[in-house]
Amino acid sequence: MRASTTFRILIAAAFAFLVMVCHAQTGTQAVATKPFTDPQRGVSFRYPAQWTLATEQHFYIPESILTLPAPQSGGHATARAAVFLDAKDWPGLQKTNLNGADFAYNTRRGAPMQACTAWLHRQVSFDKTSEETRNGISFTHVSTGSAGLCHQADESIYIHQAGGTCFFFDLAVHTLCPGVVEGTRAITPGELKDVRAQLQTIFDTVRISPP
Repeated sequence: MRASTTFRILIAAAFAFLVMVCHAQTGTQAVATKPFTDPQRGVSFRYPAQWTLATEQHFYIPESILTLPAPQSGGHATARAAVFLDAKDWPGLQKTNLNGADFAYNTRRGAPMQACTAWLHRQVSFDKTSEETRNGISFTHVSTGSAGLCHQADESIYIHQAGGTCFFFDLAVHTLCPGVVEGTRAITPGELKDVRAQLQTIFDTVRISPP
């Protein structure tokens, strides 16, 4: 009887362990992603599959790194790539003043790094820069933002320079003035942190290997 009881205990313990492993694997299961590759510039990254890939600006406030077309062209500001998610598709945040978020990538000719940051400074104001290394790639980082007609854009921009090219990556969160849309509330600091974390997850997949 004692051996039988011990056997049943071992079976129960093994089953409990398998359940915990399954729960752990489910909880850490990676979000489905899609690849973006720019072979001309040697840039790649991955983004969540439910986000939309585009090249033109999507939100009211254009990102600072976008190239503005000639006024007579009637076109939108463009990037080499931008992925975005509207607030209406963001789980749990549809009733907040979040308008959405996007991750934009663009390049322009320039060297050295000071020329890249000087160009950006002509597009938007920022007080200071910091140096960061991600995935073995050195970046200059700036934080900035802009607003107009109750639309706000909070931008975190990373700049890399190599082979006479400036590489820009813009992590932007777009919000509206609280109360502009009836039935919405102000997004909380914790919710904003989660939105920025998703943008950072995209940025952490960036690889740069200029041809």
